[in-house]
Amino acid sequence: MVAPTSSEVINILGASYFMVKRYKECISAFEILETNKTTSETSYYYTAMSYKALHDQEKAIEYLNKAIKSAISSNVNSYYAEMGDSYDKLHKLNKAVNAYQKSLLYDNKPLITYYVLANLYDSELKNKAIAAKYYRKYIKASPPQKQNTYLTYAKSRLKELSH
Repeated sequence: MVAPTSSEVINILGASYFMVKRYKECISAFEILETNKTTSETSYYYTAMSYKALHDQEKAIEYLNKAIKSAISSNVNSYYAEMGDSYDKLHKLNKAVNAYQKSLLYDNKPLITYYVLANLYDSELKNKAIAAKYYRKYIKASPPQKQNTYLTYAKSRLKELSH
């Protein structure tokens, strides 16, 4: 038998193996997609569920995480951060905080979000304890050189809030 090479065929084959409870073959089929770098949310899901059926929970978790990352746009954090900015401009501060915090769920690398949250809690919501928490997170994250102005301000505000 000739080994399938089309990703569509391999997806169908892998899903079919899963449906008839041939989990090891399912995993093997989807490993071909990983080797070819043509995986998808679905292939990760079937791989995860096969590992789960084989009682390999660590691998199941690994592949479920891959499925989640594959399913979510890498831009979701930016969308929520922009939404937070819009809510802030509308002076809907609680909604702004919620949107900024959701952006951090999808990616905590945009460190400026920590600074924005700190500033929002500090100046608008008047919650100094939470402001200090976010200033600390921002400082600890070692922001890039281009954010030195923000970093200097965050350090000075943190000193003031600590007194």
